[in-house]
Amino acid sequence: MSKLKLKWFIWSLIALYFCWATCVFTLQRYFFFPAYLAAEKGGIASRPGWVQQWDFTIAEGSVHAWYAPGIKTGEFYESLASRASPSVIFAHGNGEQMEQQLSIMRKYREAGVNILVIEYRGYGDSDGSPSEANILYDLKAAYKRLLDQPMVDSSQVFFHGRSMGTGVMCSFTGQLPPAGLILESPYLSLKGFYPQLGVPRFFARDPFDSVNNIRSYDGPSVVFHGSHDELIPFAHGEVMAKVLQGEFYAFDAGHNDIPREARYWNPVFQMIRTSGARP
Repeated sequence: MSKLKLKWFIWSLIALYFCWATCVFTLQRYFFFPAYLAAEKGGIASRPGWVQQWDFTIAEGSVHAWYAPGIKTGEFYESLASRASPSVIFAHGNGEQMEQQLSIMRKYREAGVNILVIEYRGYGDSDGSPSEANILYDLKAAYKRLLDQPMVDSSQVFFHGRSMGTGVMCSFTGQLPPAGLILESPYLSLKGFYPQLGVPRFFARDPFDSVNNIRSYDGPSVVFHGSHDELIPFAHGEVMAKVLQGEFYAFDAGHNDIPREARYWNPVFQMIRTSGARP
C-alpha cells in the first residue's frame, strides 16, 4: 500500500469513528431510554380504583405518578390506625412503564405500605424527555407530595429500583438518603457501559454513577441479582451489595425474570420491620 493510500485509509477510519461517536453522543438517550419498547411490551393496565394519579406540571406539559395508600390490615401488617405508615418509592426499568407495575404496587399496598411509582418523562402519558436531571427533579416533587399525605411517616420512606431504576434511586439516595434501599439488577454506573460502544465514559450525558452515589449511605439495603443476567453483569450486583454492606440475594434467573416470591419479599419486609415499621 502506498503512503498516499495509507494516509487516506487512516483518515477514513478517523472520519468513520468521528461519525460513530457523534451518533452515540446524539442518540444515547434513545438507546438508554427506549420508551417505544415499553409501549410495545404490553401489559399496560388501566388505573384501578385503589390507585390515585398525581400530576406534576413541567414546561413541556405534565408528568404523572401513581400512588396507593397501604391497607391497614393484611397478611404482613397489623392495624396502623393510630400511627403513620411506611412508604416505598419505586423506579421501574427503562423498558417498562408505570402502568406495568400494578403487581408490585398491590404487594406493598396489601402489606400496609404506601407505594408511589413515578413515570419518567417521555414514557406513557408523561410529556417531555427523560434524563437523569429531569427524573430527579420530578422525583423530588413527588417525594414532597408524598410527605404531605396523611398517615405517611416521613422517617420511613424506602427507595426501590429495578434495572435502570436502580441508578435512579441511587442518584436520589445521594441527595436524600432513604430509610432503606432495595435494588433489583443494579449496575455500577451507566457511563461504564460506554466503552463497550467504543466511546469514552465522559460521553455519558446521564452517568447514573450508582456505586459512587451510594458510598456515603449507611442505612439498610437489600440487593437482588440474577446469576445469568444477560444485560447487567452479575458482578455489578455483588459489588453494589459489598459497597452498601447490605444483604445480597442471587437468583437462578436472567435480567427480567427474577421471581418476586417469598425469597424476594421476606428480606424486603424484614428490612422495613427492623427499620422501625411493622409490615
